[in-house]
Amino acid sequence: MVRTKYNSSSPGVCFFQSYYTDYIRSQTLLEGLSQHELVIVPCIVNERSWLRYPRAILCFLKAIRHSDVVIANFRCWEIFPVLRMLTRKPIIYDAHISIWQSYCEERQKCRPDSLLGKLLFQIDRYNCMLADKILIDTKTHADYFSKTFSLPREKFIPIYISCENSLFHPSGQPRTHSASTTSLFWVGSGIPLQGLEVIIDAMKLVTDLPVHLRIAGSSRILDKIRQRTIDEHTDNITFLGRIPREQVITEIAESDICLGGHYSLIPKAGNVIAGKLYEMIAMRKPVIAGNNKAVRELFTHRENLFLCEMGSASSLADAISELYNSPDLREQLADSSYQLYCKVLRPRQLVIPLVNTIMSVTRN
Repeated sequence: MVRTKYNSSSPGVCFFQSYYTDYIRSQTLLEGLSQHELVIVPCIVNERSWLRYPRAILCFLKAIRHSDVVIANFRCWEIFPVLRMLTRKPIIYDAHISIWQSYCEERQKCRPDSLLGKLLFQIDRYNCMLADKILIDTKTHADYFSKTFSLPREKFIPIYISCENSLFHPSGQPRTHSASTTSLFWVGSGIPLQGLEVIIDAMKLVTDLPVHLRIAGSSRILDKIRQRTIDEHTDNITFLGRIPREQVITEIAESDICLGGHYSLIPKAGNVIAGKLYEMIAMRKPVIAGNNKAVRELFTHRENLFLCEMGSASSLADAISELYNSPDLREQLADSSYQLYCKVLRPRQLVIPLVNTIMSVTRN
């Protein structure tokens, strides 16, 4: 519950968001913080129009009067310097991703040494320099930011993404998929970071098994990949298209194995943990994920996740095959990862380092 009683002795937290959608990162932070002794002062403007920026600033000017600290949520990199000019109160900046890395390495929209690339690099660095503290999604990602942008490592607060407790939890509903087929599930937009090409190639290697992959998501990339599977007569994959969040939850609940990603060799994929993975383990499902340093911060191969080699369709196919043949291992992975989620990854527990930081900066 968001409390806005301004005369409380608890620190007032301006929760600033100017993105045009309810991004899961911000939702879980808000859910977690609201369960602690803090006064949350919402400053949330969600709309697609460019008018969201001036409206967010007007909202900020009202909210900051009742706040002791600001959390500038993803994504607000475009107007973050304006927030810094408008208050001397401590600001915790949720960088979450590097805009420079996203444009140059992940999407390859420009070269890192191009004029735009250099500008985006300086924006990332400048915003982080302006912030009192910086939120990031993994320790590995914090190391990357610190090294790449020459920033003090102690300035970063790694907070994993998690998911919404009220939506994602184990389901006792009966399966409606074929009992004779092991059902796999993946959801995403198909951006290169996610490694969907690796998944498609892996499914071509397990055509001898009664396994079937259901893919949710809609984009031009997914349309092209769907056409590729039609042309190549890959018949163990179903494309569901864009489905509502409620159906995503149903699909996870009815799956036997979930593909949590990321599987690509893009450098950023090694620094992060896919958000969908948290949703899957929260619903007590066995998950196959790419083996990277960020994932290993939390998970152990064959203990609470099944890890496969990044960028390797054959390694992912081997993982699918082994889990298909090992129902007991699937049960163990599902149970162990769910216990880990309950212990340290629910929003309330997850934000404790952030709450401690808020208490620290507001006392100084």
